[in-house]
Amino acid sequence: MRNTDTLEPKSVLSYFADLCAIPHGSGNTKAISDYCVRFAESHGFEAHQDALNNVIIVCPATPGCESAEPVIIQGHLDMVTEKTADCPLDMTRDGLDLALDGDYLYARGTTLGGDDGIAIAMALAAMDDKTLRHPRIEAVFTVDEEIGMEGAAGLDVSPLTARRLLNIDSEDEGIFTVSCAGGARANVRLPLASEACSLPTVVLELTGLTGGHSGTEIDKGRANAAILLGRALAAIGKIVPLRIVSAESGLKDNAIPASARAVLAVEPAKLPAVQTRVSGLEAAFRAEHAVSDPGLTLTVRSGNPAPSALTEAAGKTVVQFLQLVPNGIVSMSMDIPGLVQTSSNLGIFHVADGLLVARASVRSSVASEKEMLLERFATLCALLGAEGALLDGCVTYGRILFSSMPFFLLQYEFQSFFIAAERPQVGLYVTVASGVTNMVLDALLVAVFPLGLFGAAAATALSQVVGGFIPLIYFALPNGSALRFTKPRFDGKALLRTVTNGSSELMSNISMSIVSMLYNTRLMEYAGENGVAAYGVLMYVAGIFLAIFIGYSTGVAPVASFSLGAQNNGELRNLFRKSLAVIGCSSLLMFGLGELLSSPLATLFVGYDDGLKALTVHAFKIYSFSFLLSGISVFGSAFFTALGDGLTSALIAFLRSLVFQTAAVMLLPLIFEIDGIWYSIIAAELVSAAVTAVFFAVHRKKYRYF
Repeated sequence: MRNTDTLEPKSVLSYFADLCAIPHGSGNTKAISDYCVRFAESHGFEAHQDALNNVIIVCPATPGCESAEPVIIQGHLDMVTEKTADCPLDMTRDGLDLALDGDYLYARGTTLGGDDGIAIAMALAAMDDKTLRHPRIEAVFTVDEEIGMEGAAGLDVSPLTARRLLNIDSEDEGIFTVSCAGGARANVRLPLASEACSLPTVVLELTGLTGGHSGTEIDKGRANAAILLGRALAAIGKIVPLRIVSAESGLKDNAIPASARAVLAVEPAKLPAVQTRVSGLEAAFRAEHAVSDPGLTLTVRSGNPAPSALTEAAGKTVVQFLQLVPNGIVSMSMDIPGLVQTSSNLGIFHVADGLLVARASVRSSVASEKEMLLERFATLCALLGAEGALLDGCVTYGRILFSSMPFFLLQYEFQSFFIAAERPQVGLYVTVASGVTNMVLDALLVAVFPLGLFGAAAATALSQVVGGFIPLIYFALPNGSALRFTKPRFDGKALLRTVTNGSSELMSNISMSIVSMLYNTRLMEYAGENGVAAYGVLMYVAGIFLAIFIGYSTGVAPVASFSLGAQNNGELRNLFRKSLAVIGCSSLLMFGLGELLSSPLATLFVGYDDGLKALTVHAFKIYSFSFLLSGISVFGSAFFTALGDGLTSALIAFLRSLVFQTAAVMLLPLIFEIDGIWYSIIAAELVSAAVTAVFFAVHRKKYRYF
């Protein structure tokens, strides 16, 4: 018998127990989404499930209620997954351990997820109840509400007909609440200086706090473990040099941290003083939070040796951040008694490897106060050195890379010469040598010799020098091929033809840069920094996938040129047909891989953020459709370049990479909002493929490739 079987209403609590048995933290909602779909199918209800795992279930009106207005019952499927330090459950794989204390239902060692699991359970029970008379019910279950309403933002509302919505995301039965609030995340990355350290360490641990949801419990006055940790570090820093090895608190930005931990390097002679100070702090903290956090404990114990620690100045910076960061209630409403108008919750705080990372959930029902609070975060980080460090790093990295740009250009150009010289394998060896050089020097200059950003930039620059210098030597010496360096002779006409014929690649690269900036601008409008980050992941992965098309098209170009010059029309036709077949099969394969690998690849790049991961997966599943179309245009542009028709090649590249994408990304978001940005890539590739096919048809008699 389950703990919930004795509770009323039995149907509601039975469904709630089923939901609790399924792991359903934000970003991990596929299983609970599938459960809801199976419920609908078993009852013969219409169900809609999208790529984000949102679910819409349509329950027909009962007899006699067909003419009544339909109603939407809405809740969210995900929960905040927090647990105590001693809880053995893996909340990504294990269900909740439900327990009863009288009439009080809770989860042992973890959050319960009652907001909003009970809403889902109530909706399912209502649709399952054969005795209940009701109009058409449209149950809308969204995902990733706890990390920024990600599911709601991507919901397809076309199956919905109702104009009345009942949101069951409430703490109290029988009470209807009308409210609004805007939310944002404050993300902080602050570089910190560290140095070698030979001192023993102590572990400072703060545990037993109540914690809770930063939206519903922010008014309870519960202590934030990260903020208390900052107070403890400040107090310890007054009696001993503050040498922080690491510090951490919280797992979710919208959950009030219930524990915190810091590792400090302390001279053995100073340890008794630290222990005494910690005992005094524990007594003070327990007195301050006797009502809100009665289980609070603050302890210190011996730790393991650490090779390095933050400098004392960097430790003070950490303390300053924790003392000044906005947290808790910022303002109360003057119009509605008891309403928290603006608040902030420092949910994630992490210090390690010379970097402070923090995330806060900012909420406000007044837009201007929300923006004010975000400005406070920005001002604090700027005062602590975040902005200057980043800017200087970008300038340093850029200057070093620009110094190696001539060698990078040589490497790029020599790849074509290797193909023309019938030595493509040598070009591959050079590329591999350049890549291996980059990896080895990265490990050497960043890990062994801690040169940081300078070392990473230098490693990349030196690898480009290798990639450009080896071909220079190869073609300067006898190499057994038809190509080697000779005394140069200026040929203006040949140079003009070369520049004209290569204008397509020039236009393509310029257009890509312009379009990327345009996409980033639109994404900032519709999705903020998460949208830009998701687009960056798509571009990284798409670059790998499209490299197959580009590589094949580049490799086949000399063969096409040779066949045309030799007037071997049969070989040219054979090459054209086989190329279309290769492009077609590769397109299907890449589409399948894109759909299959969207989640693993998103996890690889942005797995640190559940909301960003969900957005990236959703975007990738849409973007993957473009792989079915992009190969035609890439091949078409390269093919006409090989045939000496630079104008047609340039038109294809220009229309594909600039005109069509610009038009699509400007228009489609007006209709589909953020999804319109992902659809715009598909639309541009579709029109571009059609235009390329037209060019193939128009020029077939001239070049006789079919």
